[in-house]
Amino acid sequence: MTEVIDSEFLHLNEDQRKKVRDALEEAAGLMQIIKDKRGQIKDIIDYAHDESGITKKTLRQTATVRHKNNYLEAAAAASELELVYETLYDTNV
Repeated sequence: MTEVIDSEFLHLNEDQRKKVRDALEEAAGLMQIIKDKRGQIKDIIDYAHDESGITKKTLRQTATVRHKNNYLEAAAAASELELVYETLYDTNV
C-alpha cells in the first residue's frame, strides 16, 4: 500500500505528489523563461527609444497593441479618455 498524505483538503499518494511536483517544476521553469523574455523586451524598447526618441511608454503601448492586434479598440479607448478629460477639465486655458 502506498503512503497517502492526508489533510483536511489534500489526499495524495506518492505517485500523485510526484505528478504535482513535476507540473510545478515545469511551471517554475516557464516562469523563468517569461522573466528572461521580459528582460529582452525591455532591451528592445530601450533600443527603439534610443534610435527614435519616442518615449518608452509609447513604444511599450505600441508593442502591446501590436501583440493584441487591437488598434481600433485602443484608439477608441484613447479617444474616449480624451473626450472625458476635456469634458471634465477646462483644457482651453
